[in-house]
Amino acid sequence: MRKWIIPLLIGLIIGCVTGFLIGLFVLDIFHIVPIQNAQYGVLEIVYYLVAPIGVIATLLAVVVALFGSEFKNYLFREKSVSTISNGFTEILNDEDDANPQASRYECNLKVKNNCGREITDCCVSLVDIAYGETENSKLKKIALQNRIPLSWQYPNGEKKNLTPGETASITLIKITPDISQSKSDSSESTSVPRQLSIMGYRNLNPKYSKKGYWKLTYCVGNSHRELEKFEIIVRWSGEWKNREKEMDNEASIEMNRI
Repeated sequence: MRKWIIPLLIGLIIGCVTGFLIGLFVLDIFHIVPIQNAQYGVLEIVYYLVAPIGVIATLLAVVVALFGSEFKNYLFREKSVSTISNGFTEILNDEDDANPQASRYECNLKVKNNCGREITDCCVSLVDIAYGETENSKLKKIALQNRIPLSWQYPNGEKKNLTPGETASITLIKITPDISQSKSDSSESTSVPRQLSIMGYRNLNPKYSKKGYWKLTYCVGNSHRELEKFEIIVRWSGEWKNREKEMDNEASIEMNRI
């Protein structure tokens, strides 16, 4: 919609200026001298006042007929507001255990429909990844082949309809501990080291998942427009702690709107 506003205003200004100049040119060519002391009746005055209004109304009617849906979508466009928690959220192995321990940590995004109309086919996509060993390191961009929509929670799916005021959650990042896996055909076990996983990017190179500083760019949108864009800043020392309070000293997240 915005792409039509400036051309429309420019067209109106050019049309008014051109019409004024053509009028002066015609008066000069045909040596028409305006009657300065002419007297006009009430009907003539009404006519000269109404005629420009009629022209403008006709022009607006044409514009609405051509671009009415764009105007409507702009005036009543969908809006969303996304937020994350202050830190990583722990997912416990067994909450009823006397000494529960975290099985993983997650960063979850909450997307709220902040308008009076339903947001259809709402999705969250990973747009860009930049990585550095530390916050002060030069960040290396990790190539994305395409935008992969993330899966919503409850129920799973890449697209979701949000009614006015509704909030939906989606997992952006996970941190998992060292995991030992036993093979069924032997007594030997394999070990999967602790790592940070970025949802929306499969098979992240291990050298980018052990520890460091990540700058992740996401967008929330639907089938016809981008609703909002933001960055998630992640810091992780590479250490694992069994409880959230202790893990807060090793990992942090921060959200910046673009």
